[in-house]
Amino acid sequence: MQLSLKPGSRLFDYGCSWGYGSYQFAQADFDVSAFEVAPTRRRFAHEKLGVRTFDDMERVAVDLAGQVDCFFSAHVLEHVPASSKSFRYAMRLLKPGGLFISFTPNGSEAHRAASPDWSKAWGEVHPQFIDDMFLDQSFGLSPRAVGSSPVGNISLPVECRLNRVDKLTGGELVFAARKIGELWG
Repeated sequence: MQLSLKPGSRLFDYGCSWGYGSYQFAQADFDVSAFEVAPTRRRFAHEKLGVRTFDDMERVAVDLAGQVDCFFSAHVLEHVPASSKSFRYAMRLLKPGGLFISFTPNGSEAHRAASPDWSKAWGEVHPQFIDDMFLDQSFGLSPRAVGSSPVGNISLPVECRLNRVDKLTGGELVFAARKIGELWG
C-alpha cells in the first residue's frame, strides 16, 4: 500500500508555521487548509502566501470533520502537551482510508544509541520526544510505517502492523498511518 495522494486531495497542515510547506502543497495541486497557533505566522501564511489558515481547532473539526485525505504535521507534535490528543484530533478530520503523516525529532532507542548528543534536541525546546514504540501503540489498528531521515520509499503494509523501513538511527522520525474505518488503535 503506497502513500500516494492524487492532485486535488484535501490536505490539512497541522502547525503550518509561516505557511511555506502549505504553499508548496498547494502549488502541487493539493487542496490545503492549515492550522497555526501563532497569529503573526498565520497572518503571513494567509496574506503573503494565500494559504487558507485557521486559528480555532474546534471550528476546523466542525468544518473539515471526516473530509481530509491527509493530516500532515512537520515538527509540531513534539511541542504539544499531549501528542495523543493530536492523534485523536487527526482521526476526527481524516476520511476512512486517509493518511496521517508526521515528521518529528527521532526519540527512538536506536537513534539515542547511535547519537550521543541526542538529548540536546529534548527538554525545553521539545517537551515530547516521540519514538517508534509510542507511535506503534497509538496507531495499533492501522497499517503504519516508520523510518528515520533520510527516508527513501516508504510504504504501508496492507495488514494492521508496523513497517520499520530502516534502522531508525537518523535524527528525524518519519511516520505514516492509514485510518481504517473510524479507529486508530
